[in-house]
Formats: sequence, C-alpha cells, structure tokens
Amino acid sequence: MTWGVTPDDLDSHLTGPDGSGGRFHMYYSDKNPNQYVSLDVDDLVSYGPETTTITSFYTGTYRYSVHNYSNRYTATGGSGIVSSPAKVELYDHTGLLRSFSPPTFTGTGDTWRVFEIVVVGTAATTNTINTFVLTNSSDNIDYFKSNNQKEPYLDNKYF
Repeated sequence: MTWGVTPDDLDSHLTGPDGSGGRFHMYYSDKNPNQYVSLDVDDLVSYGPETTTITSFYTGTYRYSVHNYSNRYTATGGSGIVSSPAKVELYDHTGLLRSFSPPTFTGTGDTWRVFEIVVVGTAATTNTINTFVLTNSSDNIDYFKSNNQKEPYLDNKYF
C-alpha cells in the first residue's frame, strides 16, 4: 500500500483463518499473528509503502483493509484515504495481479475494505470489496472481519 503526504498514517489490516477454527488479525500491533503472515513494513509518516507477506494459506477467507489511523473513528475518515491518494497492489510469485484504488467516498467510514482472497484447498479467488466502514477500535478484529458487512460471501463460517 502507498499513499500521499496526508493523512500521515494509513494502516494495513489483514484477517484470515488461523488454522484452529478462529481468525487472526495482522496490523501494526500484531505484525506476525502466525507463522505464515507478516506485516513487513509499517510506515507511520506518510507515503508508505506498507507491505504484507503471506507465505502459505489455510482454507478460508482472507480480508485486506486500510484504516485511516490519522483520522480514526471519524465518520469522514474515508475521505482522507481517497484524497491521499491510496493505492493497494496485490502480488504473487509471478508479479502484479491487481491494483486497487479506493471508491468515491459518499458515506461514512474510516476504513476501506479493499479485497478478499477466498482459499479452498490449493485454489484461490480474489474478490474486490471496495467499500468503507466505520470502526471504533484499531485492534477490534470484528470491525475488520464482519461489521457492516453488505456483500454475499461464499463461506459464512468465517464471519
């Protein structure tokens, strides 16, 4: 993820199956929630990049979100993500798979839900979410995995 000079601090959040029936939450306060996931770079003062690495997957749904930490818990925090301008790039071992830019901000929220990766066995599908939600805590996994969920999902077991 990269962005501009303002806001100062956008944060990467990734949730996913932990292999034991629960879910992990990777973010600035838990950079290595399991042996397969790490927040490699956490930028605190503009531009980024912030990088996340997943070296192996459990079956289930992984969700990547961007939280406007500089304007956290404000209904208009999403406008800062849009104007920054934030960009998320998804890579695999072959190179760039997709690039994401935030949608027009018309509602309420301080967190951009970017995409999901749905893994079943060795197959993975990437789904664009591209919506904003309002959080009340940077470390509350429920806001990064299920709050204000509007879109249909393949496997509700993880939500």
